[in-house]
Amino acid sequence: MEHSATPTSSARSLLVIPKNAEVPAYVAKVSLDVVYGGSHRLVPNTEVTRSVGMSQFAATETTPSSFQLIPDAFGLYPADNDFRAGQIIRPLPPETTAMVPLFALYAKDSEGNTLLQSMAKKKGVPLPDFVESDILQPFAKAWVEWAVKGLTQEAHGQNVLAQLDFKAFLPNGLFSVRDMGSLYLNPRAPSVTPEHVAALPYLRNFFWDDQKWAQTSETDSLDGYFMGGCLPHV
Repeated sequence: MEHSATPTSSARSLLVIPKNAEVPAYVAKVSLDVVYGGSHRLVPNTEVTRSVGMSQFAATETTPSSFQLIPDAFGLYPADNDFRAGQIIRPLPPETTAMVPLFALYAKDSEGNTLLQSMAKKKGVPLPDFVESDILQPFAKAWVEWAVKGLTQEAHGQNVLAQLDFKAFLPNGLFSVRDMGSLYLNPRAPSVTPEHVAALPYLRNFFWDDQKWAQTSETDSLDGYFMGGCLPHV
């Protein structure tokens, strides 16, 4: 079957459209043999298994209603030679869901304006009030609910997408979350049972989570990715 693909905002995440119209489009996160931001942009087998396993776990009752997942449905990698040349497949959200990554809210157009400014003006409220009520408060509530139940994320402007009302083109208080491999699992959370952990593939790939949580990585993650990388721009 023939496919056509184009890069998204993440160069190694491709929007793939099959030539057969009966087959739905999807996103493929592929290995890219370059070093960017100090990181080799390959997808090792550990990332493949971690992403799929965390996606399965996060799809349970641990996910608050304000966060809707873009799951890493399955992945593949060579079994014999290069363990780093893997890829991950993500189904597209329903066509009834409109969303924009958080970084798109504060990106400026050719006239120096942002989506946040346009949205606040449309709603008829000051920009700081709009950001607090429509972005920060619903995000903070959902993040805390998720953290209490044992999961945190690298909540930067690319991984978190604000969902929009189709008619008003304004945030509806819901968020879509991508990149399940960047979720952190707290094995000590009451809601995380031994059965949950045992069901995850590649178990030793999760041992480091316990150490990171013991060192307050849940707040470090929030400070570094959302408060450090996203909030200043908003």
